[in-house]
Parts: sequence; structure tokens; C-alpha cells
Amino acid sequence: VQVRLSQGSETDHFLNIFKGQLAILMVPPGRRRSQSSTQAESRLFLVKGKIPLRIVTEQVSCRAASLNSSHAFLLITPKGTTMAWAGKGSSQAERRAAVGIARVVGQKGKEPQRLLEGEETQHFWQAIGGRASYSTDVQLETPSKPLARLFVCCILGERLTTEEIFHFSQADLFEKDIMLLDTSTQIFLWVGKQYETTQSIHILKIGIDFLDTDQQGRTSDTVPITIVYQHNEPVTFSSHFTGWSDRFWDEEPLSVATEEARVVGKRDSLASLESAAAGTDGDSAMPSMSASPEPPALETQLEETPSALNLAAADDV
Repeated sequence: VQVRLSQGSETDHFLNIFKGQLAILMVPPGRRRSQSSTQAESRLFLVKGKIPLRIVTEQVSCRAASLNSSHAFLLITPKGTTMAWAGKGSSQAERRAAVGIARVVGQKGKEPQRLLEGEETQHFWQAIGGRASYSTDVQLETPSKPLARLFVCCILGERLTTEEIFHFSQADLFEKDIMLLDTSTQIFLWVGKQYETTQSIHILKIGIDFLDTDQQGRTSDTVPITIVYQHNEPVTFSSHFTGWSDRFWDEEPLSVATEEARVVGKRDSLASLESAAAGTDGDSAMPSMSASPEPPALETQLEETPSALNLAAADDV
């Protein structure tokens, strides 16, 4: 499994690894990350998250305007004094995390002074650079996430098209295709074991192009893209499929009729796309497989299907 993450768009699985103690530090301009230095100025950390194991601590500009009533903050002075500031709308998880993260980014063995919003000391305001206005609007809980959506990806040269599958299940994951699962906060690209890797377009680029055309303002820099290979699906992917079974493809293989029908349907879809790309010239349009009045018998279908497009083209000449 390959995952592409951007800062600020970490997945729940990634955050769980740090058990609520992920701290993102600021590197001053002109200084390398490997260079050690003494802290000559106060440092301010935003502690954000409603669930203990998914809390993120991020260093922000040390000034009063950076404060926010919806979260907790940790202030560390050059002398090592630590103060845990709790906004009126901060969660209990954030307040406890602010105290705990002080042991990670502050001096060991020192417990931070706990301050509630509205009860700040003069020392606190001096250390943060003086009083100033900041956001006091308490943010409400994020509304429930929309349902995940599944798309089958069709690639014609450098052109990518996607077709949505409604009311999907595990049976809709076809082994010869790339499937795109959109959970609104993450994009999964599922690669079937029989997918032909000779395609000119890169798998990751499918997710990037999908997000770059998103009408909700999402981009590949704000939404994680995860590449998942068949038989190695993580729980974060499989949980979106009701009744998921790791042995599905072993226990319930697609019947010949089902697989053949899907192949014919896909070729029909690709023919329509190529016809649209060719313009309105009827002579250049590929005939549709569904134009045949009577489908071939099941026992002869496997032999006739590979050349069905060529036979139909020959009849038009």
C-alpha cells in the first residue's frame, strides 16, 4: 500500500501511529533542520483534535492573534516556563494533550501552568508579545461525512474517464481494472491483480487528475491519495464495503457469463467514447456491441467475443 499525504491532511490511521503526540515544528528561515539552536524566543503550539489518539500539535506564530477559543495552546518561554492555555470551546482531549505534549516539546520534568481563557496572567501576555484580538468564535463539530463513491477508471491513451457505480459492493471490484473510491476526505486507487501495467498513464496521476477537476474545491495537496493492491486492502478501504471478505475472490469467483457480459459492456462503453472523440463523422464511429439483434449463444460467446469488434467493422465495409 502506497499513501501520499500532505501536511494538514493526515489520515486517521497515520495519526493513530503517534498516539496523539504528533508535533509539527517550525524551522526558522535560513536554518537547516539538523542545526541545533537555543530558543531565544517564546514558542506557541496549537493543540487540535477531538479524539485523543488523533490530536495534532503544530507550532504557530507566537502572538496573541494566533489564539483561538475553539482549541488549546501550549506556550513555552525562553527560560523553559510552560503554560497550557485552554480556549472556552476546547475539548477535554485537547486540554489533556496540551499538558502531555509539554513533556515532548518542553523541558522534561516540568509541569505546565494551566490557564483558562479569560484568566490569563500578565506573565502570559508578556511572553506571547502582548494582548491582541483573536478568533473567539467556537467552531461546531464537523457534520457527518457523505457516503463513499466508487468509480471504474477507463484509460484511452492519455485520456482518463471515470464511470460511477451506484450501490456498490465488493463484487464491483473487477480484477482487470483500476477502481477509484472517493470517501470525501481520502482517495483510494484500487489496482486489480490482472490490471495491465502497460498503460501510459501513471496510477497516482489518476487520483491527481480526479481531484484537480473536483467541483468542491478539493485538490491533490489537501486530500490524501492511497494506492491499494488487490488482496492487500487496509481496513480504512475495506470498511466502506458492507460484508467485506478477504477470501471473496477465492470463494466467489465471477462466473463466465458475468465476466463476459462485463467485458462486452466495457468495450461498448469504450467504443462510445472513441466515437464521441472522433466527432460527428458516422463513418469513423465504431459500431456498438448492443446493435446485434440476437446475442450469441453462451457456449460460443468466449470464442466470438475477442473478434466481435473486427467482425462488426467488416460488415459495415
